[in-house]
Amino acid sequence: APWHSLSILPEQERHQLIVEFNATALDYPVEQTIHGL
Repeated sequence: APWHSLSILPEQERHQLIVEFNATALDYPVEQTIHGL
């Protein structure tokens, strides 16, 4: 197997890094400008 296809992280830790820590979606006021946020 190519080295880049090998995973050194357990599946649970990989899920935490990729999915849980990346869940940063927030609601924001539509009328607010970007620099006003």
